[in-house]
Amino acid sequence: MAIKLTIFIKKRDDISFEEFSKYWRETHGKLFVSCGLAAKYTIKYAQYHVLHDPEVVGKLKKAGFQTLEYDGIGEFWFESLEKMEELFVDETTVKVMEPDELKFTRREEWKMMIGEVTEQYCAGERSAN
Repeated sequence: MAIKLTIFIKKRDDISFEEFSKYWRETHGKLFVSCGLAAKYTIKYAQYHVLHDPEVVGKLKKAGFQTLEYDGIGEFWFESLEKMEELFVDETTVKVMEPDELKFTRREEWKMMIGEVTEQYCAGERSAN
């Protein structure tokens, strides 16, 4: 069973959402993959860029749903909690990735969730779980 870490991210106030999204997608994400951290510690990494569409948000609110005030979500899948812990203390994480995060995010406002992934529905087939 995989471990999934979900990080809710806010952009820095001094950059636009477009700048945030472009930097995260084209620079930071590629850096995470190219420096070897992704392959060494994770089994999957994904970025979720929020749709800042007032019409869509309005429809959700009209239907009685609340929306979160975040600009993106980073999703990391690990084979174990140990792999996740190793990523956090890796020298490249500390010396390269963490300083880069400060270029486009308000790291002090991140919120995280961690849990075990159990697939219930995938590619049109229901799981036996």
